Amino acid sequence: MPLPHWVALANKRFTNRLVEPITRRFRPYAVIHHRGRTTGRCYRTPVYRFINGEVSYVALTYGSNADWLRNVLASGGFCEAGGTTSALSDFGLVGRDEVWSHLPRLVRFFMRLLRVEDFLRFELQPPTTDELGR
Repeated sequence: MPLPHWVALANKRFTNRLVEPITRRFRPYAVIHHRGRTTGRCYRTPVYRFINGEVSYVALTYGSNADWLRNVLASGGFCEAGGTTSALSDFGLVGRDEVWSHLPRLVRFFMRLLRVEDFLRFELQPPTTDELGR
């Protein structure tokens, strides 16, 4: 796991709540909506996504065992970005080799420094109103 677990817990409890309203306004940032695997509770996780055409990537700076990621992989989710909400489709884990050429040079430097090896890959599709619970 590239970043320590205590950093993930601090972000989950405090930082994410402060950052989430800001992330909704800036394009590369997004909020991933997902349901807990055992509780069924709805969660929101702010992320920085790299966009390459129709495909989006999120660096897994806490590793591939993060709770939010396991929730998404188990039951999918939604991505809220730029005022629109879209369902995640064709999502899964990919390695650094697939993503590396799509990242800016400075980002590659920091990903190497943090030893990030895994990324979440997904595409977006408009959800039905039933999926949004409206």
